[in-house]
Amino acid sequence: MAILLPAASSIILGKYIGASGSGASVKLYSPYPFPWRKNDSGLADGFSNKAWVSFLNDFDKPYFEFSSHKDKKILRYAVADKMCENCLNCQNTHPDSPRTDWTSGDVRGVLEVIIPMDNVLDNIKGE
Repeated sequence: MAILLPAASSIILGKYIGASGSGASVKLYSPYPFPWRKNDSGLADGFSNKAWVSFLNDFDKPYFEFSSHKDKKILRYAVADKMCENCLNCQNTHPDSPRTDWTSGDVRGVLEVIIPMDNVLDNIKGE
């Protein structure tokens, strides 16, 4: 039996939430994805790039935007995913690791939650 690493667990949880039908989604991404995750775990758009730059300047402050997707209002909310001490050995020694000079506390990625605002706005309006 294998124990999932925190990043892998976050990715699996995000896929589960996205498949729930709620319209919400969770993504974990980084400018340093492992080769087998390059297609779905890199910085893919303007929001992800702005969040990454924001966390390089201040990793304790969340980054968010209200926007639209497919004519629906959404909230994109992101927090920095920081490297923890327990992950250093594998990240720095794995033969496929895209970066091998991590230290504890480095910002290694972005954890983003996308929340559709329609239900929230309806509840605020009392509908």
